[in-house]
Amino acid sequence: MVLAPGAGADPTNHFTVSFTIICDGQSLLIVSKPGSSNVITVNGQPSTSVSVLFGLHVTDDQGNIVVDFQKPGNPPVQTCTDTSWPSGWTATAETIITPAH
Repeated sequence: MVLAPGAGADPTNHFTVSFTIICDGQSLLIVSKPGSSNVITVNGQPSTSVSVLFGLHVTDDQGNIVVDFQKPGNPPVQTCTDTSWPSGWTATAETIITPAH
């Protein structure tokens, strides 16, 4: 019998890529992955919330549209500022944060 090698997961550091969005004046650090993502912290405090991304709109410092994504038929969402892009770029994320803060 041959066993597959075990996964090298670190239970204390699950996520290595994250970004910050600002929603209603609150700073949310979110795991960078498609679909629903864990909210790691809210205003620096640990969180068990989840963010479900329904849209992302990014414009570069020259006014060019870099990303323009929106799921069709989405429910009411929060529009948040995504601060992970380069200086001079504007980015908004349309998301649902559950549970709400």
